[in-house]
Amino acid sequence: MGFRFWNLRLTFGILFYISFQIPIFAQFQGYDETNGSPYLAGLFSKGTAVSDPMGSLYGNISFLSQQKQNFLDFGTLGSYANQSYGSAILSASAYFQMGETWGFGFRGKPIYQRAFPTNSKFNNYAIQGFLSKSFTKQLSFGIAVGPGISGRPGGYSSYSWNVSTHVSYIIQNFKLGLVLESPGSYRYDRYLGSERLVERLPERVMFGLSYELTESLQFYAEGIRTFWERATFDLNKNNEMPAYPVNTMYTYNFGTSYGNRKGTHSRKHLYSFY
Repeated sequence: MGFRFWNLRLTFGILFYISFQIPIFAQFQGYDETNGSPYLAGLFSKGTAVSDPMGSLYGNISFLSQQKQNFLDFGTLGSYANQSYGSAILSASAYFQMGETWGFGFRGKPIYQRAFPTNSKFNNYAIQGFLSKSFTKQLSFGIAVGPGISGRPGGYSSYSWNVSTHVSYIIQNFKLGLVLESPGSYRYDRYLGSERLVERLPERVMFGLSYELTESLQFYAEGIRTFWERATFDLNKNNEMPAYPVNTMYTYNFGTSYGNRKGTHSRKHLYSFY
């Protein structure tokens, strides 16, 4: 009798543990590292080595000081699957060249998202002020700082600081880029109505290389290391650190862009491989 009772108690304990753990773990599944703008989405790129202003406004801002122009951009992305729509993804940015070697700007862009299933949508945005500075004709730096906020069905998190540093180096037709980003931690005091959730999103290191074959044709390659092993999901002080597969921590993008960049009217054709 004692043995059966112990087995029964163990079974209920395991079932309780599983029922408590699975919803927490499931919230991590399906996160995407979003592209910062429709232009970068067409390239499947984070813009690490993309020097075109449409990409560098949301990617590697250190390229902007080399342009010596002012820029204003905004756009939106959408998704549709299984007869349902994902959240609209918005982006907007402005840059002002203040001198021969430096300028500043503001941008709002998505960092992470989860579009499906629709009842567990997740969006993380950063709204940053940034500075871009050229030290030589080849070497430029940038820094972006601002509040980030996450949204889930039923409400938004507290803000957290999103900080990123940017480096670019130009060698003739080659362009190299490096971006380090820390998106921070986010707190929901009334998650699912009454739960307390604290979520830490992973840092990223992004390295890119592009080659401008002609003024119209550019090739690029990009590698991203996402530190998912540092991500946490703390629901009511029950901390979870899911064991992500190694292949989710390293991603590589290859692509090309083709278009006329001269004149007031330009047309771009984007070809990308992921």
